[in-house]
Amino acid sequence: MTEKFLKIFSEFIKNEPGILLVCVFYDVIDFFIITPLNAITGGVIGFVYDLVGVFLGYKFFGLLGLINGWELFDLTNVADGFIPTLTLTYIIYLLKNK
Repeated sequence: MTEKFLKIFSEFIKNEPGILLVCVFYDVIDFFIITPLNAITGGVIGFVYDLVGVFLGYKFFGLLGLINGWELFDLTNVADGFIPTLTLTYIIYLLKNK
């Protein structure tokens, strides 16, 4: 089951609309779920989620994706919840490579 999901997911994110959808979904989850949970957990969930964001950014965009690393420095997860960094990185990536 997991292998099948990973195969489908890896095929899905090979095209640009798939990457955009993952980026937007990641940032929406960050805003609506992670930011409120972060207030309860004291920053642990937000920090781990931001680590995942750095990994996704690097996986999708190479070194440009490390821009997402600034979110690791906002331990309150308040500011980075309002800034869709992964989606903005995608837009920068498109503008740079077109």
